[in-house]
Amino acid sequence: GEGEGEGETLQQPRNPFLDPRSEALYVFVNDAYCRGKAGCPAWCCCVRTCPEAFEFDEDTGRATTTTRGMVDSQVLDSHQLWEAVGQCPTETLHFVTKDQLDWLLELQEQAKGFLADQEVVRQEIDYLLSVAAFENKRYNPS
Repeated sequence: GEGEGEGETLQQPRNPFLDPRSEALYVFVNDAYCRGKAGCPAWCCCVRTCPEAFEFDEDTGRATTTTRGMVDSQVLDSHQLWEAVGQCPTETLHFVTKDQLDWLLELQEQAKGFLADQEVVRQEIDYLLSVAAFENKRYNPS
Protein backbone atom coordinates (compact mmCIF):
# COMPACT_ATOMS: atom_id res chain seq x y z
CA GLY A 1 0.00 0.00 0.00
CA GLU A 2 0.83 3.64 0.10
CA GLY A 3 3.63 4.68 2.39
CA GLU A 4 5.19 1.22 2.56
CA GLY A 5 8.90 1.27 2.99
CA GLU A 6 8.99 4.96 3.90
CA GLY A 7 11.84 5.73 6.19
CA GLU A 8 13.48 2.36 5.56
CA THR A 9 17.00 2.38 4.25
CA LEU A 10 18.69 -0.49 2.56
CA GLN A 11 21.60 -1.68 4.63
CA GLN A 12 24.73 -2.11 2.55
CA PRO A 13 26.81 -5.10 3.62
CA ARG A 14 29.89 -4.00 5.53
CA ASN A 15 33.09 -4.07 3.52
CA PRO A 16 35.74 -5.66 5.79
CA PHE A 17 38.49 -3.90 3.87
CA LEU A 18 37.12 -0.36 4.17
CA ASP A 19 35.80 -0.89 7.69
CA PRO A 20 38.00 -3.34 9.63
CA ARG A 21 36.49 -4.30 12.99
CA SER A 22 39.45 -6.12 14.49
CA GLU A 23 43.23 -6.20 14.47
CA ALA A 24 45.05 -7.72 11.51
CA LEU A 25 46.32 -10.86 13.24
CA TYR A 26 45.81 -13.42 10.48
CA VAL A 27 48.17 -14.20 7.61
CA PHE A 28 47.12 -14.33 3.98
CA VAL A 29 49.45 -15.89 1.40
CA ASN A 30 48.95 -14.27 -1.98
CA ASP A 31 50.25 -17.32 -3.81
CA ALA A 32 50.10 -15.65 -7.23
CA TYR A 33 53.46 -14.06 -6.34
CA CYS A 34 55.12 -16.82 -4.34
CA ARG A 35 58.33 -18.10 -5.95
CA GLY A 36 57.77 -21.47 -4.37
CA LYS A 37 60.06 -24.15 -3.06
CA ALA A 38 62.34 -24.10 -6.09
CA GLY A 39 62.61 -20.32 -6.51
CA CYS A 40 62.80 -18.82 -3.04
CA PRO A 41 66.29 -18.25 -1.58
CA ALA A 42 66.85 -19.84 1.84
CA TRP A 43 67.59 -16.50 3.56
CA CYS A 44 64.07 -15.20 2.92
CA CYS A 45 62.03 -18.40 2.78
CA CYS A 46 59.01 -18.14 5.09
CA VAL A 47 58.80 -21.93 5.44
CA ARG A 48 62.38 -22.05 6.76
CA THR A 49 62.03 -18.90 8.87
CA CYS A 50 58.73 -19.85 10.54
CA PRO A 51 57.79 -23.50 9.95
CA GLU A 52 55.12 -23.23 12.68
CA ALA A 53 53.12 -20.95 10.40
CA PHE A 54 54.12 -21.85 6.83
CA GLU A 55 54.60 -24.94 4.67
CA PHE A 56 54.89 -25.71 0.98
CA ASP A 57 51.71 -26.81 -0.79
CA GLU A 58 52.26 -30.33 -2.11
CA ASP A 59 50.49 -29.61 -5.41
CA THR A 60 51.84 -26.16 -6.29
CA GLY A 61 55.13 -26.00 -4.39
CA ARG A 62 54.14 -22.51 -3.19
CA ALA A 63 53.96 -21.36 0.40
CA THR A 64 50.73 -21.72 2.33
CA THR A 65 49.82 -21.32 5.98
CA THR A 66 49.81 -24.40 8.16
CA THR A 67 46.48 -23.39 9.71
CA ARG A 68 44.49 -21.61 6.98
CA GLY A 69 45.82 -18.19 7.99
CA MET A 70 45.04 -18.51 11.68
CA VAL A 71 48.18 -18.19 13.73
CA ASP A 72 48.64 -19.50 17.27
CA SER A 73 49.14 -16.65 19.76
CA GLN A 74 52.63 -17.88 20.70
CA VAL A 75 53.66 -17.92 17.04
CA LEU A 76 52.03 -14.51 16.53
CA ASP A 77 54.24 -13.13 19.28
CA SER A 78 57.38 -14.69 17.81
CA HIS A 79 59.82 -12.62 15.84
CA GLN A 80 60.11 -15.46 13.30
CA LEU A 81 56.56 -14.87 11.99
CA TRP A 82 57.05 -11.13 11.67
CA GLU A 83 60.45 -11.71 10.07
CA ALA A 84 58.97 -14.18 7.56
CA VAL A 85 56.22 -11.75 6.56
CA GLY A 86 58.57 -8.77 6.41
CA GLN A 87 61.41 -10.37 4.47
CA CYS A 88 59.39 -11.98 1.67
CA PRO A 89 60.99 -10.57 -1.51
CA THR A 90 57.75 -10.74 -3.50
CA GLU A 91 55.53 -9.38 -0.69
CA THR A 92 53.44 -12.53 -0.82
CA LEU A 93 52.53 -12.54 2.90
CA HIS A 94 50.07 -10.11 4.47
CA PHE A 95 48.59 -9.54 7.92
CA VAL A 96 44.80 -9.19 7.60
CA THR A 97 41.69 -9.40 9.79
CA LYS A 98 39.63 -12.59 10.03
CA ASP A 99 36.87 -11.11 7.82
CA GLN A 100 39.42 -10.02 5.24
CA LEU A 101 41.10 -13.44 5.31
CA ASP A 102 37.80 -15.22 4.66
CA TRP A 103 37.03 -12.88 1.74
CA LEU A 104 40.51 -13.29 0.22
CA LEU A 105 40.51 -17.08 0.59
CA GLU A 106 37.13 -17.20 -1.17
CA LEU A 107 38.50 -15.11 -4.04
CA GLN A 108 41.58 -17.31 -4.24
CA GLU A 109 39.35 -20.38 -4.40
CA GLN A 110 37.27 -18.80 -7.19
CA ALA A 111 40.46 -18.15 -9.16
CA LYS A 112 40.97 -21.91 -9.38
CA GLY A 113 37.65 -22.29 -11.18
CA PHE A 114 37.57 -23.36 -14.81
CA LEU A 115 35.97 -20.13 -16.06
CA ALA A 116 37.82 -17.73 -13.76
CA ASP A 117 39.85 -14.95 -15.32
CA GLN A 118 43.07 -15.39 -13.31
CA GLU A 119 44.35 -11.89 -14.10
CA VAL A 120 41.12 -10.18 -12.99
CA VAL A 121 41.09 -12.13 -9.72
CA ARG A 122 44.79 -11.34 -9.14
CA GLN A 123 44.12 -7.63 -9.66
CA GLU A 124 41.13 -7.75 -7.30
CA ILE A 125 43.22 -9.42 -4.58
CA ASP A 126 46.03 -6.86 -5.12
CA TYR A 127 43.55 -4.00 -4.78
CA LEU A 128 41.93 -5.43 -1.63
CA LEU A 129 45.32 -6.02 -0.01
CA SER A 130 46.38 -2.42 -0.69
CA VAL A 131 43.16 -1.14 0.89
CA ALA A 132 43.64 -3.48 3.86
CA ALA A 133 47.24 -2.34 4.35
CA PHE A 134 46.05 1.25 4.65
CA GLU A 135 42.82 0.79 6.61
CA ASN A 136 44.18 -1.81 9.03
CA LYS A 137 46.80 0.72 10.20
CA ARG A 138 43.94 3.11 11.04
CA TYR A 139 41.97 0.54 13.07
CA ASN A 140 41.32 1.75 16.61
CA PRO A 141 39.75 -0.78 19.01
CA SER A 142 38.15 1.91 21.19
